[in-house]
Amino acid sequence: MLGLGSWVRAQDDSSARSPLNIPAQDSGTFSAGASNFELNLQRGSHSFLPGLTTETFGINGNYLGPTLRFKRNERVAMQVSNRLGEPSTLHWHGFHLPPLADGGPHQEIAANQLWSPAFDVVQFAGTYWYHSHVMHGSGGQVYKGLAGMIIVDDDEQDVSLPNSYGVDDIPLIIQDRRFSDDGSMPYLTRYEDRVMGMMGDTILVNGTVNPVLSPRTRLLRLRVLNGSNARTYNLGFSDNRTFYQVGSDGGLLDAPVELTRLQLAVAERAEILVEFDPGEEVTLVNVALPPSFP
Repeated sequence: MLGLGSWVRAQDDSSARSPLNIPAQDSGTFSAGASNFELNLQRGSHSFLPGLTTETFGINGNYLGPTLRFKRNERVAMQVSNRLGEPSTLHWHGFHLPPLADGGPHQEIAANQLWSPAFDVVQFAGTYWYHSHVMHGSGGQVYKGLAGMIIVDDDEQDVSLPNSYGVDDIPLIIQDRRFSDDGSMPYLTRYEDRVMGMMGDTILVNGTVNPVLSPRTRLLRLRVLNGSNARTYNLGFSDNRTFYQVGSDGGLLDAPVELTRLQLAVAERAEILVEFDPGEEVTLVNVALPPSFP
């Protein structure tokens, strides 16, 4: 059993755990020489904590978006519909593409409007992500849920890594959030938030609080994305076991790197391999960094 550590108002026992949500995978529909994707930016609600409902943003759902699956050297075409009732964008983080398809602050999608970018995937195999990048509002919109993972496959880089999505190839979007007593997620309401960055006291993984995963294979590939707004993580396993990093922001590494800790700053990604014995229990946790000065 793989637990994924959370800070939930001192709530961390196994009885409070929930099955890890695995975002739906979307490989698009092929037509007219491209893989076509329909993405709807929308408002929703989600129950993160028992008995409480939180107003959220999502992409084709209430919170976060599907995992988009691209192939290197293919053409992808997007239909992005903004149903939020406020301006937004959608940015393909880590991709080399024409400025007109970037989805940065210069390409605002007005409320109830449609944006239709298309581009060729030139990235190597790896883990990327997409998120709101609207001027003066990307932080709040991402905080509410406008983000998702992208996986790029490359037949020429097939190194026989685990690749069965949701079985032995697991996406982990790690975010910290702060909830009010009514379940809402206030954003930048304190002075410290504005000068130090927005940090929460509750860890979400794929939108799940205190999640647990029961591996169905001995070897797991974990695709880890730091989707938080300000927090840097120092990740390791509760038993200090060794794992191997095989990918980073730029794609697959030339060779595995043996680690017991993995630091990820905001928006960074890493792919790791870790082995489990049948029936054993271990937790992926955020390990406090030592102070910089004595």
